[in-house]
Amino acid sequence: MMVAIGGCRLKDQPAPALVGPSELGLSLTTSVVPDILNRDGASQAFITVTARNEAGQPKANVSLLVSAQCDVTGAGRQPTDAGGLSTDRLVTGPDGRATTVFTAPTEAAFITSYCNTGASSAKVYIDVTPIGDNFQNTLTREVEFVLIPDPQTPVAAFSYSPPSPAAGDDIVFNASASRAAPGRTIVAYFWDFGTGRTGTGVSYTKVYGTADTYIVTLVVTDDLGHKGQVVRPVTVQ
Repeated sequence: MMVAIGGCRLKDQPAPALVGPSELGLSLTTSVVPDILNRDGASQAFITVTARNEAGQPKANVSLLVSAQCDVTGAGRQPTDAGGLSTDRLVTGPDGRATTVFTAPTEAAFITSYCNTGASSAKVYIDVTPIGDNFQNTLTREVEFVLIPDPQTPVAAFSYSPPSPAAGDDIVFNASASRAAPGRTIVAYFWDFGTGRTGTGVSYTKVYGTADTYIVTLVVTDDLGHKGQVVRPVTVQ
């Protein structure tokens, strides 16, 4: 239906296209300094969040939830106990900013955490999300950094023979390729053969009675108590 008003004709107009997602006037940016941390139990990364309103001005009193996750090979991201945040709840100040601190774990803590992948380094992801119904459409912001071995940490390494073992074979595991930091000595070797059986010593002979792939873990400890670890699959035919 058309209606004439003052010589002009009006007709139904299509609704404007949706643009977005809308963040309801709240914009978040995040940064992390530095982005590489030694696993020494002391190094720290500073995570800073800045909130701004629709005019680009600093927005105070925005409550934020902060979480840390590790990228775990084969299992996806997991909450991490490796290191820790000084706080997981933030509120922006008059300048629109808020900061939390992540302290790196010791190597021993890293070994026992979800973070440990058997690799020399692991990524940590920090996610920041606003809290409150007013910000339910605001997107989570994320930064990442890397945890690397402390230079003082011993390096665990091992070989096994025969290289293609069969069930019932005597398999000799040898950790003599492991090395300590300069001026230090490896004093202990601990083996976990993936069956509930463990052992000690620079070498160990193990028999697997069933064909399968077993996850073997070696942990070495130096004379100052620093630990290094390696994890390897061993396939028994």
